[in-house]
Amino acid sequence: SMKRKVAIVNVLCLDESHESDSGTFMEYYKSCIKQAKQVQMGIVSLELNHVSLSGNELGHQAYDIDQVLLLNHSAYIFLRQCPLSLPNRVFSTHNTNDHPQSDLFGYIKELYRDNVVVLPNSDIIEYKIYCWSLTQYDMVLYMDLDMYVKDFNDILDIFTQCGTDSAVRLNPDQIVASTESTWCDMFNTGLFMIVPTQKKYLELLKFARETKSIDAKDQGLLNQYFNPYFHDSGTGKKPLMSNGIRESSSWVRLSYCYN
Repeated sequence: SMKRKVAIVNVLCLDESHESDSGTFMEYYKSCIKQAKQVQMGIVSLELNHVSLSGNELGHQAYDIDQVLLLNHSAYIFLRQCPLSLPNRVFSTHNTNDHPQSDLFGYIKELYRDNVVVLPNSDIIEYKIYCWSLTQYDMVLYMDLDMYVKDFNDILDIFTQCGTDSAVRLNPDQIVASTESTWCDMFNTGLFMIVPTQKKYLELLKFARETKSIDAKDQGLLNQYFNPYFHDSGTGKKPLMSNGIRESSSWVRLSYCYN
């Protein structure tokens, strides 16, 4: 069977209004490096497993996994201005001799194997919606930078149990996500999986520009779009979202462990 091409996506952005707060941004940068390395180790061990078990049927090896980083323009400019010597003590395990990089952008670009997209400054809603434009992939898994990858098999389980080839038969009108801890009728957008299509990407961009998010963030907006709870207010009045194209949109619940 043909391998599914999938992406694990991170977003690293520097808020224009807080550009002076470089300390906080550098903490995110370190988290980004840490998570990228955790995922990379998982991918490598997966490949090694496949080599050693090549005689057996190994369902997990059905994926060709890319790591993709979305940077906003402010973050890109900031990283270009930071010489690589700055975090050498922190990231001393990285061998820069083979591919000398002069700044932090070069370092992270190499870590993500050139899968870095620099986006115009906007807000987190548009950065996350960009995931739907990555149509070169069969599935896209977005992960917040503060998530710790303890066992890479937990990540693979999301693809195998909720993906396009699972019993769920994930389609572009669905989003896979875990329940929000503070409101069980909402999903948390710190981690979600989707099937990207250009049609859905444009639909979501339009929706974001025309709709006021209930929490002024991406979580509210994506729930308003995909979560059936928001499609019918239950009061006999018109659904909160009257646009017909979204009636089929739905949330596939992921275990609360992923929250």
